[in-house]
Amino acid sequence: MRSLSPAEIRVIRVLLADPPISDRIRERIAGVPKTTYETIRRRAFTSGWLEERYIPTPSAVGALGATFILAQPYAEYWEDVIQAFRDNRDVVLLWASPETIFSVSFNRGTPDLANFLVPPKLVHRLWKIVAKPGAGDVPAYFDYEGAWSWGILNTPPLSYPRSFANRTGGEAECRSSGVSSAVV
Repeated sequence: MRSLSPAEIRVIRVLLADPPISDRIRERIAGVPKTTYETIRRRAFTSGWLEERYIPTPSAVGALGATFILAQPYAEYWEDVIQAFRDNRDVVLLWASPETIFSVSFNRGTPDLANFLVPPKLVHRLWKIVAKPGAGDVPAYFDYEGAWSWGILNTPPLSYPRSFANRTGGEAECRSSGVSSAVV
């Protein structure tokens, strides 16, 4: 294992920010020559430091909103609640720990109604936020660059935050607009 060089740190920051600009401008922002930028970029992806990910565009799949749920089920119902989330076709993200479950789902029905209701008897606590992605209600879904900038460089981020609304273009863009994300 080795430490990252200052040039690698700056290039990774620009890759994580994924601003909608040309590679020439990204090289300038990173403050490195073109060949250095290209070499570091290639190494970051081939070595597995970064992976290409896609920012979802909910409207491209007919979603009218996004629902964020944080639930703390009773221990005896934990498996039942997890299974209920897994069975929900609209859930696009599900994280679970022994005490807490977090999910993100895209609402295909009425935006004011969450498309998933956890029976109250199964949970100790439940928080739910319903947002309309096109309206900018979700200011930052992916913030790898913000964490990198503040945590590693101790400087403000380049393009933080990025909301769903900043990525328009429908179905075609849903397939083509890549963003780099750190591998944890």
